[in-house]
Amino acid sequence: MGSKKVESIKYLVCSEIEKYLEIEAILGITSKFCLDYGNTTVEGENEAKLLALRLRNDLNIGSDAIVSAIDLLESVGVKIIEIEHDSSFSGTCNEAGGLPVIVVNKNMCSERKRLTIFHELGHLLMHCADGVDKEKMCNVFANEVLIPSDKFKNLIGESRHDISLVELQAMQREYGISVDALMVKAAQLNIITDRRFTSYHKKKNALPTFKEAVEQSLYPMEHTCRFERLVYRALASEVISYSKAAALLDKSVNEVRDTLNLM
Repeated sequence: MGSKKVESIKYLVCSEIEKYLEIEAILGITSKFCLDYGNTTVEGENEAKLLALRLRNDLNIGSDAIVSAIDLLESVGVKIIEIEHDSSFSGTCNEAGGLPVIVVNKNMCSERKRLTIFHELGHLLMHCADGVDKEKMCNVFANEVLIPSDKFKNLIGESRHDISLVELQAMQREYGISVDALMVKAAQLNIITDRRFTSYHKKKNALPTFKEAVEQSLYPMEHTCRFERLVYRALASEVISYSKAAALLDKSVNEVRDTLNLM
């Protein structure tokens, strides 16, 4: 992206983080993030996968499907910020107030958003050895977090010549991971040959209807709502005024009043 776009993203993110930290301070909420994998060095795909499984174990999710990537990470102290942007931006990450912050493009489809969130988490958690392609390792990490290899093999088999789109879409609906990412996993695990993986991409590029079917989003869209929820909590508790809530949410006072709906 051009420097102007980068600066606009930085401005948007800084503004959102400041408001996020402010509402937590108003409510007396102290967020903590306790995951630290600094004692593990990733030297290749195997270590990246092991780190993903360690994360799943630490978050007590076993091999189950992750219903909401956003809710899961926000529950352990990660700040998720969504911004409106064009397709040139997927996501980025950093720290603020000692807490990890992941920024994603609100306009992405659900599957891409989920993969991006865990990719960026990989950047925050993963320590790679010199010369290791961290971008690639973060992709491997994200893919493994979304669907562990053992579960994938159990569902699709150890070795396949052909795989039906129906099978992959069933996994897409359950695990919230794209058909493309599942095919990458099948190739990485040698379930299919490199030749078969290449022919898949050739077919996809040659047949528009097949490409459309493969890239169709089937997983429910997820958005972050924790910040908004905290603002309305503060408003309902009369800790902040309607005007303050409106300023934090970038809405009119009337919109906030109409949305509050006290029980």
